[in-house]
Amino acid sequence: MKKTILIASITSLLSTAALAGPYVEAYADKIDAKTGDVVYGGIVGYSFNFGTSIEAEYDSDKDLELTAAHKFEINDTFYVKPSAAYVFTNGDSEHSITGNIDSRHFSKENPGIFNVYEDGLNSDVYKLGLELGAKFNNGVFTALRYRYEGDVSAYNLGVKGHYNNDGPTMDIQPDVQFNELFSASKGAIGRTDLTLGWAHELVELRTKAINKRQLNKDHGDRNTMDYELQLTYKGLGSFAPYARVTNVELHDSRDNQFKLGASYQF
Repeated sequence: MKKTILIASITSLLSTAALAGPYVEAYADKIDAKTGDVVYGGIVGYSFNFGTSIEAEYDSDKDLELTAAHKFEINDTFYVKPSAAYVFTNGDSEHSITGNIDSRHFSKENPGIFNVYEDGLNSDVYKLGLELGAKFNNGVFTALRYRYEGDVSAYNLGVKGHYNNDGPTMDIQPDVQFNELFSASKGAIGRTDLTLGWAHELVELRTKAINKRQLNKDHGDRNTMDYELQLTYKGLGSFAPYARVTNVELHDSRDNQFKLGASYQF
C-alpha cells in the first residue's frame, strides 16, 4: 500500500512538472540604427518544477543552441545552477583559394600552382557553466557565473603548390612552431558574468558585467569587458517585454548594441 501511494505521488509530481513552465521568447538583437543591421532570434523552453530547464534558441548568427540546466535550491535565498549547452554554428567550415604562381621560372604551358586552404572555420561550440546566485526578500538579486566555451573543431591553415603533375611539388602544413598565426588548435573562451538586479511587481532592472578571455594563446590574447543594462516590464501578466543596451569592447573602441524582445510564460 505504501509503495502504491509513493508511486502515485511521484507520478503525479512528474506529470505536473512536465506540464509546468513552458515559455517562448522572440527578440531583435544587435540593432544598428546607422546600417539597419539586426539579428532576429527566438527561444522555446520548459522550466520544470523540480529545478531542471531545457531550451532551444535560434538566431541568424549562431544558428541553433541547445541548453540544459538544473537549479539546486540551497535555502530560500541561495542557489547553485550548473548548465551545459551545444551550439550548431552556421557558415562554411572550409575555405580555399587556388591560383597561378607568378614567377619567371614557370611558363604558360607549365605554370606554378598554389593552394591556400582553411578548415575548422565556424566550429560548433560546447559550453559548460556554473552559477551561484541569491534572491532577497526586498527584490534584490545577484548571480556569479563562470562558463567554459570550447570549439569542437580545430583550426588549420595549409599551403600547397606544384609546378605540374611531372614537376617538383611543395606541401607545407604550418603549425605553431612555424608561425602561431598558422597554428592548428581549438579555441576556448572563459566567460565570467556578474549580475545585479532588482525585481518589483511591475518592473525588473538588471545589470551585468561580462568578461571574456581567450584561454588558448594560439588564438591571441583577447580579454574583453562588456556591460549590460536591461529593463523588463512585468505588468502584463505572462507577457513581459524588455529592452537591453550592451556596451561592448571592440578591438580598438567601444560600441553600444541594442536588443528589444518579449517573453511569454504559459
